[in-house]
Amino acid sequence: MYTCQGKFCVLEELSKKNEFKLHKLILENEIEYRTTISAEKVSSSFVCYQSDLERWFLCGRNYQFLVNNRDGQIIGTMFFYGWDQEAREAKCSCFFIPNTRSKIVVIEALCLFILFAQEILHLRQVNFDVYEDNIWMQRLATKIQAISLIKKPSFCDQGRLIISYFFTLDSTSNLVHRYLSFFNRCH
Repeated sequence: MYTCQGKFCVLEELSKKNEFKLHKLILENEIEYRTTISAEKVSSSFVCYQSDLERWFLCGRNYQFLVNNRDGQIIGTMFFYGWDQEAREAKCSCFFIPNTRSKIVVIEALCLFILFAQEILHLRQVNFDVYEDNIWMQRLATKIQAISLIKKPSFCDQGRLIISYFFTLDSTSNLVHRYLSFFNRCH
């Protein structure tokens, strides 16, 4: 099980021991989660939710992390899916509770996530989709120097458009190391 320790956060790989925390995070933020990540209804039953998680991992989800702040509070989740080892690329998704999105902890979590992609998964490229009305994620895509590819209809949420982005790990490597160096100087 992987753990990525930063100055402001810890990424903790999802496991049978902590998946109830993810369920709680999503239920407590269900409306926000459904409008920014997935329109799919999340079961209030933990047992049913475990079945959903199993299905997601069988259908291509690879690594998922809980994001904890310094106080141990879960503030989000990030995951890779559709990992193509030969092409060295994967898709990713992330969700952070609204009151943390403008905080430094989110940038550090993303940097650790990108380092994991680079050093453990050996990815060259990361792809992600953002709902057209998700302004926060579009701003974040700009900050990490992601390139916008195309607008297209969402497969999951009829009537909504998504914007597909990608970034190469070579292009973000310098940015990530600058951020992490800055975080290490913070007190």
